[in-house]
Amino acid sequence: MMSALVDIFLAHRHSRQTWDPTQAGLGKERRIFLRKALTVPCKMDNPLYGLESEGSTTNVSLGGMGLIAPVSWPEGSQVKVRFESLHLSGMVVYRQDPGMSQEPCRYGIKFQKLSIRDLFKLRSIIHGRSL
Repeated sequence: MMSALVDIFLAHRHSRQTWDPTQAGLGKERRIFLRKALTVPCKMDNPLYGLESEGSTTNVSLGGMGLIAPVSWPEGSQVKVRFESLHLSGMVVYRQDPGMSQEPCRYGIKFQKLSIRDLFKLRSIIHGRSL
């Protein structure tokens, strides 16, 4: 139980730290939390453009997630991601555009300003417990 509380505290603090775009070009692993493969449908909203897209998660952690979607939104975009019973805010910190192919874009999302409640729900999903 103590480990869970430490994880939640660290994730809560991490979600309030600003992202430095210069980190994207450093070519090093920046993930703090262990990611778990999770493939479920999701929706990704971009409030700036007023657009919504269907997508699919690829992996998730307490600090962020990977997903694929058929839209091309730039790094630094503020997004809202919905999957399972969660509605989370985040920022696109990685985008891999497939170029001319019809494949969807791959995204790395850093969660932002998550509540303690959302973090507990997210941790339950990561550890495979139903809500």
